[in-house]
Amino acid sequence: RGLNVNFGARYGWQSDVGDLNNFAPRAGFAYSPGRNGRTVIRGGAGIFHERVTEDVQRRSLLWDGSRLQELVFQDVSYPMTGINVSNALPNLVRAHGLVAPQLTQGSIAVEQQLVARTTVAVEYQHLSGKNLLRSRNSNAPVDGVRPLDAFLAIQQIESTASMTSDSLAVTLRGSAGK
Repeated sequence: RGLNVNFGARYGWQSDVGDLNNFAPRAGFAYSPGRNGRTVIRGGAGIFHERVTEDVQRRSLLWDGSRLQELVFQDVSYPMTGINVSNALPNLVRAHGLVAPQLTQGSIAVEQQLVARTTVAVEYQHLSGKNLLRSRNSNAPVDGVRPLDAFLAIQQIESTASMTSDSLAVTLRGSAGK
C-alpha cells in the first residue's frame, strides 16, 4: 500500500571501443491506491548500454588479411603460378568510431486482483535502440560489379543500426484448487 519509488544509475566504458559516454540512469515506481491493495500500478524506465563483445575484436584481428585470407580467382588456368597474396585485404573490419549500443526501455503496468489467488495484469512496454551493431559488406557489388573484384565480402562491423518496439501484454494469473 502506498507509493514506492526507486532511482539508480550505472556508468560503464570499454577500453577497446573508446566510448566513454555511457551514463545510464534508471527509475521505477509501484503504487497501490486505496486500502485493500488489490490494485497495483507499476512503471519504470531506463537506459542500458550493451557491451561490444570481445568476439568482434577477436574476429577482426583473425580476418585481418594476413592471418586468414579469402581470395577469388577468376578465369583460372592450371597450374596456377605467380600468385601474390601479400596485398590481401581484411575480410572483417571494425568501423572507426564504433560505440556501445544503447537501449532505452520504459514500461507501465496495472495489476488487479480479481478473486483470491487470481490476478489480471495489463502492461505496455516501449523499447528503442540506437548505435546497434550490424555488419555491412563494404565490397558489395554495385551494378553487378564488386569494387575490389579479387575479393568477396569485406564485412565492416558498424554501430549504425537502430530499432523500435512497442508491445502490450495481458496476463491472467491464478492457481487451481483450494
